[in-house]
Amino acid sequence: MDDRIEPSTYDVIVLGTGLPESVLAASIAARGKSVLHLDCTGFYGAHWTSLSFPQISSFASSSNGHLPCPEYFPHHQILNPRMPSAPDDSVHSNGNSGFQQVQQQDPDGGSVADPGSFSPPTRSFGNGAVADGALEGLVEDELEVLEMGEQPPLYSSVRVWSSEGASLGPANRFYLDLAGPKLAFCAGPLIDSLLRLQAEHHVKFTAVESSYIWRDHVLAAVPASRAEIFQDRSLSLPDKRFLMRFFKLVTDYAESPNGTVAELSTSDLERPFVEILQRQNLPPYIRDIILYAIALADQDQEQASDARRVLRAKEGFATLALYLASASRFPTAPGPFLYPMYGQGDLTQAFCRCAAVCGALQILRMQVSGFLIDKETKDYKGIETASGQHLYSEKLITGPSFCLRSVISTSTEDRDNGEETAHHSFSESTSTTTDSANKVARCICITDQSLQPGVSTLLVIFPPRCLHIRIALVVRALQLGSRSEICPDGKYVVQLSTVCSNSTAGDEALQAAVDALFHSESRESQVTDTNSKPKLLWSLCYVQTMTTPRANWEPQGGVGMCCMPDGTLDYRTMMAQTETICNIFRGFCGTSDLSRAFSRARVFTKSGGGCKQRGGWRSR
Repeated sequence: MDDRIEPSTYDVIVLGTGLPESVLAASIAARGKSVLHLDCTGFYGAHWTSLSFPQISSFASSSNGHLPCPEYFPHHQILNPRMPSAPDDSVHSNGNSGFQQVQQQDPDGGSVADPGSFSPPTRSFGNGAVADGALEGLVEDELEVLEMGEQPPLYSSVRVWSSEGASLGPANRFYLDLAGPKLAFCAGPLIDSLLRLQAEHHVKFTAVESSYIWRDHVLAAVPASRAEIFQDRSLSLPDKRFLMRFFKLVTDYAESPNGTVAELSTSDLERPFVEILQRQNLPPYIRDIILYAIALADQDQEQASDARRVLRAKEGFATLALYLASASRFPTAPGPFLYPMYGQGDLTQAFCRCAAVCGALQILRMQVSGFLIDKETKDYKGIETASGQHLYSEKLITGPSFCLRSVISTSTEDRDNGEETAHHSFSESTSTTTDSANKVARCICITDQSLQPGVSTLLVIFPPRCLHIRIALVVRALQLGSRSEICPDGKYVVQLSTVCSNSTAGDEALQAAVDALFHSESRESQVTDTNSKPKLLWSLCYVQTMTTPRANWEPQGGVGMCCMPDGTLDYRTMMAQTETICNIFRGFCGTSDLSRAFSRARVFTKSGGGCKQRGGWRSR
């Protein structure tokens, strides 16, 4: 059985089907470039995936701190590139080899030809023809291989808890996000990118019905507009006046052509956002709403210990403007946030389908053993698969899971002699971030009762020190019901996360939030008023390490590396990273797609404009 990939030369090779890799693959393919999109797993999404209950159980029982797949094996441990099928992955399988090809229908009704049928020297992918170009005349003996090494564990402190005798319902009805909670702003760059790439018909969204902030041991509603401020009975008249006045300031800032208002100087916008709020004489409770529930600050702003985590006024006003614009963009969405139905994994699949429609060749269960570089210039030239095949491209985009071990020559004579060169200067391609908060503690809970009666999808924000005086972390909790198609009827999934510097602090904060929201049989004696709280049936807690590419991992600009999911609530950081890679690869995925989506998102927050109707969401 032949597992060779034909053709062997592409404009761009993308390794990993995480969300940033998939967005870039779709953007590049939409420009008529030839794209080879590989993933060693049997499912889409990588660290951004939504796992079934058997898959999440496999992840929880794994002791190596990795996804439940052979993604991180070094070259000498790879035995067979053809792995058993993952659950529910029969879609798109060609049934003839150990990899999968995705073939989509053209939006105009025609069938897209099998990308694997194209042959060099000229290959037609998507909207244009591609010649060998810079890779013409490549000689194998002039190359050497950067061999794959062991990736340090990206997940730790994995703990599972279940209530004795609890019934969770059909296991195949659960789709649990590995990187949750994550939400999309209605007017944010992710939604605009979906619309621009015409990928929105591949994914459906459900709106977050309400947002709450934890105050005095109860959930207090977070207003999404000036109208909701008037309707909120939990706010006093002075608090309403404070909020109305501040929202007016945000509106003036958003509508100002140069981003300035009379009340704020240019130097004010560079100051900490919390100082501006204090100068406006806003009470502490209102400051918490603005800082953590609307501006989405990740860490304590009142007593920040790390200056890099302080939210600047310019960033705070931009987020508030985006929040207000998102709250009024779609009449069928009652708030500013959207969640993809069937989980985050459907987002990656939407962009992958878009890439396939544009001619990208997508292959699952295909492992990579190393990268090919020029012996003299050290420029990137291609990859080596686990079966030994060499595939070539001008550019490479990788996920965060690839760690290079050493340089070995591709020369047959050198390999026979057992010679191996010294470690290359970028032998380790990823590292943990130097930020003090370099971890994200996450928890997935299953319960049989909503946190708020009659509300299926809701967001809860725990400001610093609201759970305990010593817990200075911000905790977010997203409740999802069966309307999101991620769990069976009568069950609710609650995703929690907090950005932390160590596992102990993260675990403590998440445990305090879980105790505040739920009651469980093992802790009933420690909590009061258990009858008013939903019962915790099952939970999974773990700590994820955030990684960033090393500074020297860009040989001649030919390689772009995507990061792990971060601890932010929305996708702006991820989209900003893809825009950075697009800037590096200018001409492959330039301003026509992602950069324009960012520009449009910024214009939207300034003008309050809309977009034409697409899919199931309409704009005002």
